[in-house]
Amino acid sequence: MEEHEKTVFRGEAGRVETGALISTVLLLGIFLYDQLFYGMNMWFAILPLLAIGICLLLFGVFPEKYCFTKTTLEVRYLFYRVDSIAYDAVFNLEMTGRDGFVNLLKENKVKVYHTVGKKKKMTVCKPCDVYAFTEELKKRCPEFENEEGKTRLEVFFNK
Repeated sequence: MEEHEKTVFRGEAGRVETGALISTVLLLGIFLYDQLFYGMNMWFAILPLLAIGICLLLFGVFPEKYCFTKTTLEVRYLFYRVDSIAYDAVFNLEMTGRDGFVNLLKENKVKVYHTVGKKKKMTVCKPCDVYAFTEELKKRCPEFENEEGKTRLEVFFNK
């Protein structure tokens, strides 16, 4: 495929998921220490924490990839599935971006509103470069094509 036909953006792991994994590992370390050195029966806490830690590691910390193909946006998760969003189905998007100083607590997040059949759905994307991601999405979606300098959404609300 040509470079223009397929563009890939890397996602980023959420801060909440990373914090939850760190606290799970700390608790797991404390309970394992108690089990090994003090002989306390801590298996009732170790096994669930181990399962939670593995789930957080596999599904929360490893980021997804966003692949712009010729006709769809594919959200590729590391282990389990690929979600496809047709460019024709996208009807709106919201973007929040984090900078290095003012918005330290915000996450890079793009909410893509699209239709699947007759249902309206929202997909949350967390790319590292949120501004380039939204520009690429606006360039490929027909809903955001410029008509005399305005998007179709602006033209709809003006009428």
